[in-house]
Parts: sequence; C-alpha cells; structure tokens
Amino acid sequence: MGIPTDNTIRTPPRAARRSLVSWAALCALAWAFAWAPTSAAIAQIEAGPDAELPRDMVPEWSHARPRRIIRHRTDPRGGAIDRGIGLRIAALALQPGDMLMISGGIYSIPKLFNLSLQGTRTAPIWIVAEHGQRVVITRPDNGQNVINLGGLGSPARYLILQGLEVVGGSQGIRLIEADHVWIDRCIVHDTSQAGITANSADTSFLSFTRNEIHHTSGTGEGLYLGANHGAHVMSNSLIARNWIHHTGGSQGDGIEVKQGSWGNRIVGNLVHDTNYPAILVYGTGGRPRNVIEQNVCLRSGDNVMQVQGEALVRNNLLVKGNIGFHTHDHQGKTRDLVFVHNTIITAGLGADLYSWNDRPGMVFANNAIYTRNGPAVSFEEGAKRVLVVGNVASGEVQGVDHGFVQGRGLADFVDVDWAAKFLDARPTHGRALAGAGRSGMEAAEDLMGAPRAEPVDAGCFVSARPGALPDPR
Repeated sequence: MGIPTDNTIRTPPRAARRSLVSWAALCALAWAFAWAPTSAAIAQIEAGPDAELPRDMVPEWSHARPRRIIRHRTDPRGGAIDRGIGLRIAALALQPGDMLMISGGIYSIPKLFNLSLQGTRTAPIWIVAEHGQRVVITRPDNGQNVINLGGLGSPARYLILQGLEVVGGSQGIRLIEADHVWIDRCIVHDTSQAGITANSADTSFLSFTRNEIHHTSGTGEGLYLGANHGAHVMSNSLIARNWIHHTGGSQGDGIEVKQGSWGNRIVGNLVHDTNYPAILVYGTGGRPRNVIEQNVCLRSGDNVMQVQGEALVRNNLLVKGNIGFHTHDHQGKTRDLVFVHNTIITAGLGADLYSWNDRPGMVFANNAIYTRNGPAVSFEEGAKRVLVVGNVASGEVQGVDHGFVQGRGLADFVDVDWAAKFLDARPTHGRALAGAGRSGMEAAEDLMGAPRAEPVDAGCFVSARPGALPDPR
C-alpha cells in the first residue's frame, strides 16, 4: 500500500475498518474446519474483533476506568503533517488516567515521536482510535521509527495503544524501555524494517493481541522480541491472536523471540507467507519455559516453525515449508523441549530434530507428521533419553525405532493439501490418527479448544466423529 497521503485515503473494506483482520482470517479458518462453535475459544472467534478477549489475555490493570477522556479532533483545513504535529503535542501531554481518543484521518509526524508515558496500575494511559474510525499514523520518510515507546532514558509503562494503523517509517513501533504495555487491534504495515520490535532493553509484561502486521522490509521481522545472545530479554509477555503475513526483506520471520527471553506465551496466532520461519523461538537460558500453542503457520520460505528449547510446543498446525519443524543448538543448547499434539503437513522433511539426542526433558508425543517426499521425522543424532510415544507419520522415520505408527496419506485428514489451501486437518474418523495418541501429554484441549477424550487422537485436532458436525452449507 505504501504511505498514504490526503489524496489517497479512502474508506477501506468493513473488515479493515474494524482493524482486526486477524479475526476475519481466523473466522474463515474456523469455517474451513466446519466445526460447531461449542467452546469459549470458538465463540470468541465467531464473535469477531470487537469481542472480549479471554480473561487470561487481558492485562488486569487495563480494567481501570479513565479519569479523563480527551477527544482529539482534526482540523479539516490542515494537511497530514499539521495533523501529525498536533497529535504529537497532545500525546506527549498525557497524564496517568488519561485516554486520548483520536478521530479518523492521516497523521504524519515529521519529528521523532517518542512516548515515554508512565501510567500506573490504577491509572493507565490509553491512546485509542475513536470507535469505527480509521486512524493512520505515519511519517513523511523512513528516517525514524513511526512510534518509539520508552526511549530517551525514560520508560513507558501502563500504556495501551489500541485500534491504530501504523504505516511506513523505519520500524512501525519500537519498544525500548517498557513494561506493562498493551498493543491491541493495531495494523502495522509497509515498514522499511521490522514491524514491531522490543530488542533494545529488557522488557516485561508486554501484550501484543489481535494485531495485523504485514509487508515489512529490511530484516523484515513481524515481531522481533529480545536481542541476540540474551543481551536484552523479554519476559512474562503475551503474543496472542495476531495475524502476521507477507513479511519480507532479507529475513522476514513472522514472530521471533530471542535467546534468554522467558515465561512468554505465543498463542492463537495466524502466521503465513514469511521468508524465514513463521515462528522462531530460542531458549530461556534456564529461566521458566515459553509456551507456544494453538498457532496456525503456513507457507514459510524456510522452516515453518523453529524452536531451540526450554519450551512447551503444543496444538500447532504447521503446513508447507522447506522443513515443518526444526531444532538445533544456537546461542544455547537444546533441552527441556516438549513437542506434543502438533500437526505437520509439508512436501519436504517434516520434523528435523537435529539436537535432541541425550538431552534432558525432551518429549515428542502425539504428533501427526505427513510428508510427500519425506522423511517425516529425523532424529539425526539419535533419540537417547527422548520420550517418543503416540505419533503418526506418513513417511520415513529416522533415528528411532519406536513411538510411531504409519499414516495412510492425506486421506487421514478431513480436507487438507500440500499447498496449504485446504486446512481442515481434523483426523478422519476411523483412520490412522484416530485414537493413536497417548493420554496425559499436557494437552487437555485441541487447537480450537475442543476437549480431548479417550481414546486420544494424534495431531492438533480431535477427530471428526459421525454426527458431531453440522452441514456447513
């Protein structure tokens, strides 16, 4: 799209006006699954972007009521830069308890826009789009990031950005010194570098929910969180229900969480058409593990998902990439990696478990790995001390002689293909995946929140049992 101007602004489609295109995509995905919305998770998806998030995805401090609502209205006689200058002045003046509600329009900010705003637990600060309005924040060049949070030696905390469209600049949003920041229902696109970053200082208690990030450049990460070799880490943070796609540039990972970052949840994201892995997570350096679950990752130009270790990886759907799932030592050793109830469908190598042999805390259980050209799974150096149970593979399994049964091709799923165009990856009733799993493997629900029952199905979904589904037509 590029950076909009006053002459190019137009009313976008309804889904774009409502910001959370991610929900539209996930809703379409749910329709493809043709599954009755019986769980809270499905009800949330069908309710759309204006629905409430589950309680565990909403910062507790965000429930405070604003003390003052400031309605920022634009002067129709001014241009985008005039509006941007005015918005910058208004934002920099915010105090704890203030909510800045911005009317629709394009705001081009020509100067450094650094928000070192400090709310409190009982009086956070909000910067939000007026309901139903398209608020575009940009700048006239890519010489700076569009928005910095917590730079210039002063942190940002207890701050909410909601419903904003951030276009162009170097990075879209850069978090520097920040904690207790919630970025929700924002769209970030057409940046000359990464979309959103938090890699310049230690950060904690960040929440990125229901955002769309696309068409990045430079190194091109959608979300770049933490720094190499643990120089800066992100902890106790949430990356949930975002839609990240068409990340470009020289790397273009969808979500990248760097070495040493710990205690984070990466849940329910839709990530597709990325240059590098859709999701790439390093180790925690001995701190509490990261949890990576219920994500849908499609069409990566590299590994679809890559995790070094110290993580619980469960209920993910990984389709079409050079390798479905990959692990190796990098900036830390692989250890304490639990990979359960995931489904991999890809033409090449399904799961490349290069550094799993003789490492502590390793579990590979109840997964479905289907490859066209194989091998399905490769423990390249062996599988000593790895718990391997309840898996189904369509393709060769290398480096281990137990824990797998052979699948019978894509007919084991309701409706999938190698190109990630059809994604109903529920097990077909009565075929190889149904009842093939081992109980007690840290996954009481499936990818869409359906409860698992005995006998346990392998893969990220429960089976399509006769009589359980309505006619989607």
